[in-house]
Amino acid sequence: MRDRIVLGSDISNLRFKLERHYGGDARAEKLVMRGLHFAIVDEADGVLIDEARTPLIISGEVDAKNDKCMVEQAEEIIAPLEIHTDYRVLMDERQVELTARGQERVRESGEALGGLWRGTVFREEMANHALAAHHLFVRDEHYLVHDGKVQIIDEYTGRVMEDRFWSEGLHQLIEAKEGCEITGRKTTFARMTYQRFFRRYQRLAGMTGTARQVAGEFWTVYRLPVVRIPTNRPLQRVYHLDLVRETIDEKWRTITARVAELHRAGKPVLLGTRSVAASDVASQHLREANIEHRVLNAAQDEDEAEIIGEAAVHTLHRRGARWRPLRIRSR
Repeated sequence: MRDRIVLGSDISNLRFKLERHYGGDARAEKLVMRGLHFAIVDEADGVLIDEARTPLIISGEVDAKNDKCMVEQAEEIIAPLEIHTDYRVLMDERQVELTARGQERVRESGEALGGLWRGTVFREEMANHALAAHHLFVRDEHYLVHDGKVQIIDEYTGRVMEDRFWSEGLHQLIEAKEGCEITGRKTTFARMTYQRFFRRYQRLAGMTGTARQVAGEFWTVYRLPVVRIPTNRPLQRVYHLDLVRETIDEKWRTITARVAELHRAGKPVLLGTRSVAASDVASQHLREANIEHRVLNAAQDEDEAEIIGEAAVHTLHRRGARWRPLRIRSR
């Protein structure tokens, strides 16, 4: 993307040669990459399929003073709106849409404020973003608030996405919702998705343990066939039927009982949840059952190595094994 910014719209080969020949400020000397020749992608389905449409963006910051005023006005506009009457929340589609009455009320408020709010597209988009910030984005599930800053959580890895921001004023609206300092909006200089980037490689390959389920997409999008490599030894994995409980409380009681059973047997247990909030709920149930544990989520990802190391040592100790540090020698 940095190369794209340097190249601009004129990327003719003849102009490049002339710039190099006559010296001066040649763009070719500012390019970062030598070309996209060959790539091997680890966890290929996660990168090339799950996160295929994740945008990679180079952006710059806009004056935060104007954004603070804009956010306050957006909150003022949506304050009197009523759910089901003025707008609908479509959770399955993760969208908020204004009804005819809602559009009229937003128009009246926008006309009173004047300026950009007189534009239909701008005011309705800002109203939708403001409503989405309140109804679709949940703290400790979609984002964290750390040191007074809103940090986005990656839905695939559960980790904090450093230096990532929602666009079109949504990030600033969530900051206002959480009472954080309003930062400046980001203006986009270059934008590209993972899918578009990796399709530019002349040769592309990857490895993953879960490719067969998306083999059709690999071929359709990237023209990559999936080849299965058999395991060195027969699989020992056992598939059990799903357990379904009528209520959340029953679900957590069943999980806690199973964890307690494995814990008494001296077996290490890794309990996975889909959000930071769910991990806190799991921790609460385990504490009530007096089960020793450590929580690892986006809020503690800096301590990940220490937590995992402690779990390994604790497991070996319970089994009576002697733990020795791993030694690596270089030749």
